[in-house]
Amino acid sequence: MGNIKENILKMKDLSELMIDLAYSSLLLQDKRISAEVEKMYTQVITLEKETLRIIFKIKVNDEERIFFIEFADNVREIANIAVQIAKQASAPEFPSIIKDILTATDKRIIVKKISKESVYAGKTIGEVKVSTFTKARIIAIKRREDWFFSINKLTLMETDDTLVAVGSYEAEKLFNEYVAGKIKRI
Repeated sequence: MGNIKENILKMKDLSELMIDLAYSSLLLQDKRISAEVEKMYTQVITLEKETLRIIFKIKVNDEERIFFIEFADNVREIANIAVQIAKQASAPEFPSIIKDILTATDKRIIVKKISKESVYAGKTIGEVKVSTFTKARIIAIKRREDWFFSINKLTLMETDDTLVAVGSYEAEKLFNEYVAGKIKRI
């Protein structure tokens, strides 16, 4: 059951990140982020199919098999909802009240690419103490076409990595300054 656990965990991580990115794409009206959500959806679908193939090959009782199937289906549905939210980022008319709602939230999604001038470039999250100095928590890193979700203090950040973080409005301002290279000290 090792692959089932890994697949479902990855599906869960992807769907959670997709929701955060979907709201971010809506807030920023960013079609690029919306497109990433759609790409991630295809990964969730692939993982679900792989998981279902495994579930039918292993020996488990019917109740467990049904639970796995329903859980994978529910996670896929969350991912699908994220895609639907993200698609609204390209709506021709965007009600200002939605932007007000999304910016008024305590939890903000921060999406920023590391510049070559950034103190973060070539450092681990622990070395630069991201959450200590900014109060933002990095939840994912996109490097080229790959997404990384198992983020910890040993995770290396490279120039041109896209960081996805969660934090307050104040955390977002500081985080953006560090990532852009405007603050050069740790």
